[in-house]
Amino acid sequence: MILLDTPVVIDALSPTPDPNLIDFLNSHPIEKFFISTSSLSALIAALPMNSDAIDSMYSRIVSTFESRIAPFDLAATKKLHSLIRTLSERNISVPMLTLQNVSIAASLDYQLVSLNTEPLIDMGVELIDLGATNLTESA
Repeated sequence: MILLDTPVVIDALSPTPDPNLIDFLNSHPIEKFFISTSSLSALIAALPMNSDAIDSMYSRIVSTFESRIAPFDLAATKKLHSLIRTLSERNISVPMLTLQNVSIAASLDYQLVSLNTEPLIDMGVELIDLGATNLTESA
């Protein structure tokens, strides 16, 4: 299974998504893709406080992913604790939302699709870097 990091979802939902991202997404059955509750929350929070926009985005994402929304649960928080310690020792800063998605993917043994995998190397999750030349073959 493949968890989509938040910036990947944002790009996919944009009016002009990256063609390489669309090719990658189209090269796999939709059933392989998951989003996290963390990403869903961030997407909703980023919308204008117009209830129609929030309702529309929420409905669109939930209907697309249905039962493929991965939770940030206790297992993920345990992974997050370990990741934060490792990053602190390496003096590396990674946004909390990305860390939550890494933690969720690691706790579920999913791959993580990200736009920037460099700071995430050796964090206990298999990464798919959308900057890679052969996106469909790297998964």
